[in-house]
Amino acid sequence: MQENVATLIVAAFCLAILRISQVSLKSKKTQLPPGPKPLPIVGNMFDMPTLQPWKRYSNWHGKYACRDLLDKRSEIYSDRVPIIMDNLLGLDFNFAFMPYGQKWRASRKFFHQYFNASGSDIHIRTQVSETRRCLLRASQPSADIAKLTRLAVAATLVKVMYGKDVTDMNDDYIQMAAMTMEGLAKGHIPGAFWVEYLPILRHIPSWFPGARFKRLAETYKPYSEAVVNQPYETILEQMADATAPPCVAQTMILDLRKDDVSNEDRRRQESLFKEVLATTYAAGVDTTTALIHVVLIAMAKFPEVQRKAQSELDTYVGQTRLPNFGDLNNLHFIRAIIMEAMRWRPIAPFGVLHRLVREDQYNGYYIPRGTNVVPNAWEILNNSEDFPRPDQFLPERYLKDGKLDTNVCHPGDILFGFGRRYDFVGLLHDELDVSMSIWNRVCPGRDFAESSVFIMLASILHAFNVEPAIGADGQPMNPDVEMSTGQLSVPESLHVAFKFRFADAENVICESVRYETET
Repeated sequence: MQENVATLIVAAFCLAILRISQVSLKSKKTQLPPGPKPLPIVGNMFDMPTLQPWKRYSNWHGKYACRDLLDKRSEIYSDRVPIIMDNLLGLDFNFAFMPYGQKWRASRKFFHQYFNASGSDIHIRTQVSETRRCLLRASQPSADIAKLTRLAVAATLVKVMYGKDVTDMNDDYIQMAAMTMEGLAKGHIPGAFWVEYLPILRHIPSWFPGARFKRLAETYKPYSEAVVNQPYETILEQMADATAPPCVAQTMILDLRKDDVSNEDRRRQESLFKEVLATTYAAGVDTTTALIHVVLIAMAKFPEVQRKAQSELDTYVGQTRLPNFGDLNNLHFIRAIIMEAMRWRPIAPFGVLHRLVREDQYNGYYIPRGTNVVPNAWEILNNSEDFPRPDQFLPERYLKDGKLDTNVCHPGDILFGFGRRYDFVGLLHDELDVSMSIWNRVCPGRDFAESSVFIMLASILHAFNVEPAIGADGQPMNPDVEMSTGQLSVPESLHVAFKFRFADAENVICESVRYETET
């Protein structure tokens, strides 16, 4: 065993020398972009910080060129970086991180096929009903707002994907998704693991010194595999005994059974179905919950912004009912709050990693084929030239004459929008006549996520005042907290409390829940 490990290390060393030699020969003829000077063999590995690295990277950029490269040259900059840790953790089912290819195209096609207008009715009803239940639970004394908002998001996605009613965070589906995303957060940090530089190290045993990445993989891979397979197998069993509830998974399976395809093609499509479903609900819970928590922190920290939003709600909704999606086109300030939350505390500070499919020249610099491109969304969104007073929470940045200014860049386009574009336009509900084109995004799941955040935020601010929580010393706590380090950066904690905003708020919530239950 020790001889095998030694052989692997020697082989890795030789491969590193070969790669460095190839790059060195090329770089002698051309100039590489500026950055910290690389060391022999390991390159810039020791320059890669593992704690909030986006802040360090902001010191390395010149005048950033994300638009020029990732948008205007998206045909060569939109591939995805092959992450070794994704494979080791069992996360390579996530089509958001897949390289270009047939599997990626098929996965995107399936997603859009089953999240278009024809399937939106159950989505909208579920979003609304779970939001109402969240408000009712949050009105109880000592309610844990962080857990309740997460439960609402998780219950919505599980209900839509698999038809299962979730009432507790200890539900198996929720726990599997949480552990899967925890693995992603710990294993998807650019530059954090040697194996990304020397892929042959993936073969060393977990007991080997420095093999923390292997131990992470052993811990989290079982959850990743379960999140793909277990819910799907359950819906198959329910369909076999005619007890399956209406859901996306059942619709996918029924459509597959109608197709006249070979057994091999059927197995391949079924595998893709499972992975698309798992990607949607596992990744969607953390992303949506993180954005909701950022918004709530901002409301507690900037009460004047909250009051403006509540004034808008009183004008267009009144105090006899809760908001719904039919109010969306009138609630411009609410929507601007969501946009500013994306900018103020970016939940995806690196955006999504890109990879160059062929060599390129930019402003006299040579960029080699296969270069990994990291868009530093945190720096762009905290740049005082484009966003004056970046530490302040100012939804007015996105408004003109009281309505959303379409000439202002949506922060979501920075977080998730460079490169691989796919305009998804659908209708929330024919009766509402509300176009989902206002949520157009590159990331296919963001339409669903942002609409969930909208209905949650509008409903909370309608019924409650969001205030700093009271600490053990009897004093209001600072609602602002550090953001975690990872592919997804989330608030480390949530120190907020809800207080009814008007006398009849509790009755309005109860009546809304009763109506949703009866219909």
